[in-house]
Amino acid sequence: MHLAVAARTDTGRMRRGNEDNLHADANEYRGLFIVADGMGGHAAGEIASQMAVDLLSSELADLNDLTAPDAGPRLSETLRQANRSVYQRTVTELERSTMGTAASALVLSYTHRLIRLVVDSSIYLLRDCVMQPLTREHYLVQDQ
Repeated sequence: MHLAVAARTDTGRMRRGNEDNLHADANEYRGLFIVADGMGGHAAGEIASQMAVDLLSSELADLNDLTAPDAGPRLSETLRQANRSVYQRTVTELERSTMGTAASALVLSYTHRLIRLVVDSSIYLLRDCVMQPLTREHYLVQDQ
């Protein structure tokens, strides 16, 4: 698989610091894309998002066959593992007791895609200058 990969985050207009982290990588079999949105305004959102990205990218680096029966469950379990890691740190470090992060992970090949989300992140497909959501955010207002 040949993918040209680029990635960038932006603080936006509301915050001074950027609490987001990301990973974008491709090999001949698949592309792996992770975005972790540190919870703005909470203590150490940037640490939580970096922890999630580091764990996900290292644990999924060798996930190449998206048709394997364990591919989807492996992605889900790795996200749960990242969640547990962040939570454990909030328990052991009181100054980080409110840190957290949302996360989106996309693994794609020529024929398959695996998507997993934690909290309110979304994944979009950009094709012919048109953005199409591949996931749905779960906001109370949107649900109503």
